[in-house]
Amino acid sequence: MMSSQAQNAAQTSEGRPSPDTGVGPTRITVPPKPRVALCSTQGLETAAFSSRRGFSLTRFAELLNSLQTCFEYTAFDQQWVLGPYDKLHIYTDEHYYERLGIIKGEQRGYDYAIAITSDDLERSVFNTHDETRGLGIITLSHYWDYIPPGGSLQRYLAFLVLCETLCLIGHYQFEHSRPAYCLFDMCRNKRDLTLCLTRPKIEAACEQDLRAAGFADEHIDAANSILTYVGTPSLRQIATSGIREPGAGFMLGVAMTLGAAILITVAVTIAEIAFAVSAALWLVALYFIALRGRPKVPKRTGRLKRLRILLSRS
Repeated sequence: MMSSQAQNAAQTSEGRPSPDTGVGPTRITVPPKPRVALCSTQGLETAAFSSRRGFSLTRFAELLNSLQTCFEYTAFDQQWVLGPYDKLHIYTDEHYYERLGIIKGEQRGYDYAIAITSDDLERSVFNTHDETRGLGIITLSHYWDYIPPGGSLQRYLAFLVLCETLCLIGHYQFEHSRPAYCLFDMCRNKRDLTLCLTRPKIEAACEQDLRAAGFADEHIDAANSILTYVGTPSLRQIATSGIREPGAGFMLGVAMTLGAAILITVAVTIAEIAFAVSAALWLVALYFIALRGRPKVPKRTGRLKRLRILLSRS
């Protein structure tokens, strides 16, 4: 767990000490507009995205760019093959790093690269990275088990891509094991990710670490813009979650029942008022007819026109 103890002014590092090295983040020069490449393993869109109505990694990158202007995301159109599994029938982190490093080298102009896979990662984590090589990995394995009501695949990915981006740029392990439901929570209990996605934030101590590493206010504002999107529920996803989750489905059913009851009550009230007004007008017409005699009205005349004639001749 990261300590919150402040560093002495004489130290070259500021902020909290890393759980790995025991020192705080080393101040770096953040690129003017860091370029991050996003790519996926072969078959990922077929296996994990097909049920999400044509999810596109390219459109996802465009979405991230529309939310902020400090980080530039680009999606690789070509998917890549990792090769055979190892003896444990999983891909090791090094499998990804080796292949991803080659792609990053071939696609010049990118500062960092993040791979998205549907396979499990080592240590059963959601994401991992090698900040020295500028490479990160995110898995979608069973991601639907951790999305809160109103969440979505895009919001899940946006949260983890942002976490990887900041860790890669800062060359630092910002993540902490202490549960604070923050962007940098390690989520040792994997269910904690659901709470992180429900009200996504960067806690004050982590913002201090980001500034100590060299991030400016505009970078933190850009990160918060993405987190605002992550925490904004989708009405369609709320309905979908209601079908999938019994508890959410019950609450959704109660809300829909109350809404329908209110709409029916309003409709009945309007109908009663319209009927009362119509009856009053006919009574007025009959009153004048009784006083002056019934005027002649053509047989093929609509009801409203007949009423206007009766009133005008009365």
